[in-house]
Amino acid sequence: MIPRMLLFSLLFLCGLQEALLSPLVRCSKNAFCAFDVPVDLRAAKETCEKYSGSLYQFNSKEELGDLTTLTRLNGKYWLQSSDKTAPNCPVVSMTEGQGATVVRVPCQDQKLDGFFCQMTKYCSPLNASPGTAVNYTLETFKFGYSEVFPLGTTAEERKLGGKYPDSKHLCFYEWLKAPWKCEVMGGGCEHECDSSVAGCVCPTGLVLHRNNVSCSMGACTECAQGSQREGDSFQCKCNKGHDLGQEGKSSAEADECKACTADQMCVSTREGHECKCRFHGFVLEEGACLNLTICKSCEHDCAKVNGEYRCVCRRDFMVSPSDPTKCKLNCTDRDCRCIPSGGGSCECLDGYVKDNVNGTDFCTDIDECEAQRMCDHVCENFFGGYRCRCREGFQLQGNGKCVSLSEEQEKEDDGSGSSSPSVTSTGEPTSAHPASLPPYIKTGSVLGIAVFIVLVGGLLVFLLRNIFKRCGSLELPPLRRPDIDIFYLQQVTTETYKRLSFDKQFKNDTQKLELNL
Repeated sequence: MIPRMLLFSLLFLCGLQEALLSPLVRCSKNAFCAFDVPVDLRAAKETCEKYSGSLYQFNSKEELGDLTTLTRLNGKYWLQSSDKTAPNCPVVSMTEGQGATVVRVPCQDQKLDGFFCQMTKYCSPLNASPGTAVNYTLETFKFGYSEVFPLGTTAEERKLGGKYPDSKHLCFYEWLKAPWKCEVMGGGCEHECDSSVAGCVCPTGLVLHRNNVSCSMGACTECAQGSQREGDSFQCKCNKGHDLGQEGKSSAEADECKACTADQMCVSTREGHECKCRFHGFVLEEGACLNLTICKSCEHDCAKVNGEYRCVCRRDFMVSPSDPTKCKLNCTDRDCRCIPSGGGSCECLDGYVKDNVNGTDFCTDIDECEAQRMCDHVCENFFGGYRCRCREGFQLQGNGKCVSLSEEQEKEDDGSGSSSPSVTSTGEPTSAHPASLPPYIKTGSVLGIAVFIVLVGGLLVFLLRNIFKRCGSLELPPLRRPDIDIFYLQQVTTETYKRLSFDKQFKNDTQKLELNL
């Protein structure tokens, strides 16, 4: 008893699932069909007419038995009304346990569970080949048990478990095999129908199946990564670093290739697979691809630094900031060797001046901070250059100038302020100046200064002599020996007194004359 109940429940659930997924239609051998879809009276009439039929005209109670075999246990179905002007229309009402009755309900503004159609044109079931099953559809309607099929029904014949149908047919008074005319339901094609060739076409990458309506991957296109010809057939193949699956179609990444990074590729070897760098000039070291192309351009040497190859320079040289492949002289001491420049001379780096000791030329650092005022506040000298710093409350501007932060804020508020310079970790703005040779220091500066002093001294002597001449300065008597006599001294004193007395009398006479005038 229990197995029967389980079987009945299973069948009921399957039927319920089928009804919920899509609307159903069932047709009897008398060519009347029951459509299970909620519609109003107008939609029921239009659907029947669309498939070459009309609403079923109920004539006698004896017909109820045939109608109830096509419907569910419960529900109401529209029938054809003999009086088109009546406000109420006949319907078949199904109630579980009570059977079917014909009742009248308002014709307007309501939907029932379905309707009955009387078909005038239809097809009999398709003659299927042994070992195949036929699936019938009427656009969106699925068929339950039916003995006839309305016009427009399609039938797909398919082997049990088959992926593609063996054939497809259309009910048009009789069964027409696809493809048919493209204007009618797209010729029955799965993708597109081409009226110029009167047949189905497939998109790129797919081939037309032998049923002439479906599109399949084909013998080679079902391969995951490609195929190759072997004799009269094709076999699937995989890209480098992948192995062909057991079914002969899929491709799986080889275990050895899983360690390859994005800039590496996996290649097949006799032992299996290995990773190699994708780009020319790169070498695989410790699982990473390193660029070796820069080593061909290095002026001195090339070495691996922090996991990458870079140009390095020999002692007393450094990598040029403007070209990572070039080297320039580097001096980290106060005194460095002079750079030969040809012709027996040499040159110094910026920030150094040439000097000579015991006939040997060398370069010594210029202390810009000691030589002249380079910065407003604090000047810090370093080998090859100097830097300026400002005291707290000031901000460093160009040329070592320090500006009060309050003044700078006022300029910014007026819209004329400039961007702030960088600030050190201690909060003190700094300005590092590249090493440069000050204008007051030249090669051979000692000789130049000596010549300048001689010229200045000569000029001063010349000026003093002319001043004495123009001003009538006293002529000094020639120097006498220590044994000069007293008479000579008295004579000189008397003459000097007379000259001074004359000058005083001349001044008094001049003043009296001015008063008389």
